Amino acid sequence: MAAARIAKHSVRILAVLALLACRGLSADVGASNALLRIAFGAGLDLNKPQPIWEAIAAAQPSLFILLGDVHPNIAGAAPTGSIFSACEGLRRIASLCPVMVIWSDRDLEPTADTTNVLDRTKLQTRFMDLLAEPLDSPRRNRPGVYDSRILGLIGRQTQIILLDTCSFRTPPVKQASPPPGDGPYEALDDRTATLLGSN
Repeated sequence: MAAARIAKHSVRILAVLALLACRGLSADVGASNALLRIAFGAGLDLNKPQPIWEAIAAAQPSLFILLGDVHPNIAGAAPTGSIFSACEGLRRIASLCPVMVIWSDRDLEPTADTTNVLDRTKLQTRFMDLLAEPLDSPRRNRPGVYDSRILGLIGRQTQIILLDTCSFRTPPVKQASPPPGDGPYEALDDRTATLLGSN
């Protein structure tokens, strides 16, 4: 009886150890794909020193998201290369983890207030060139530069959605003389508008 009980418990212990070993192996093999830390940034001035990249790399992010203001004058001149080729720091981060980028009003100036479809389409093409987006990418062939990815290990996945808040909104109307503490845009009473606030 005692020998049978010992054997039974030994089998259970071995089963638990085997399960833990398999889980550990799975975690080790997929560690580089686990979404553990997300870094954010905005504003990319290539004419100034950028020591911040060292700190970002040291943080070992699983994903880096660049939230716009990545080109000083994309509306005025077509980019001559991608931001990854122009910025060594960003290129280094891209070698360590996935990078996602979305545009902002600053990237669309001076045409942020326009509703001209041709202008926005041209700007979108230039922005995709700036990101070195593949020619067959859906982001090149649909209105807007929104993006979505599912990252991480199976069972621990995270969906990242970047909203394009510039392409599908009601054109903002700047206030001539904003009251103190108020934003630069007029508040809209139109309930169908996609930009309602004054900030």
